[in-house]
Amino acid sequence: MTKAADLRGNPLFDVFPDNPDDPLADGVSNLYASLGAAVQTTRAHAMAIQRYDIRDLQGYFVQRYWRPINTPIYDDAGNLIALLHSVDDVTGEIQKAMSFDAKSRLDDSRRTEA
Repeated sequence: MTKAADLRGNPLFDVFPDNPDDPLADGVSNLYASLGAAVQTTRAHAMAIQRYDIRDLQGYFVQRYWRPINTPIYDDAGNLIALLHSVDDVTGEIQKAMSFDAKSRLDDSRRTEA
């Protein structure tokens, strides 16, 4: 929901900050650590699925889940020239799993009561 023009020339965490309404938000710190790990190890770093809320078109934060991978890119001389941050939006999968889990707990509680 972010236009490429809004990204260019802006710091990553200014464009994609943690949700200020979520005191448990840890997406920025987790991503920062993963980027550091990719640089330190010189290899791609696959993160665990992350909840990282983003702003919708009206500027409100909406819940999203991502599967991120951070990959260091080197030139021919072996110098780090970029970090490639790629993500898959897995929000639908997570919501489906959460719905299934909630239904299973409800079914279990009904069996226990019977």
